[in-house]
Amino acid sequence: DRASLGDSLRRLGSERVDLLLLHEPTLAALDPEAWLRWLEREQARGRIAHYGMSGPAEALLPLAQRLPGAVLQ
Repeated sequence: DRASLGDSLRRLGSERVDLLLLHEPTLAALDPEAWLRWLEREQARGRIAHYGMSGPAEALLPLAQRLPGAVLQ
């Protein structure tokens, strides 16, 4: 979220991260459309270059279909 990203940037002494990953997300815990809007705003602000998700492929596939620009790990 916004506070977590801001905290990370301060700790890194940076204005931008190259890749922001959401670890092991689930559809039940995440509103993909709201998350995508937030990520796109942060990209436009220059605070993140790329975004994505990490976790088991079977858990990521439903989200990946709704977030086509996301990096998968």
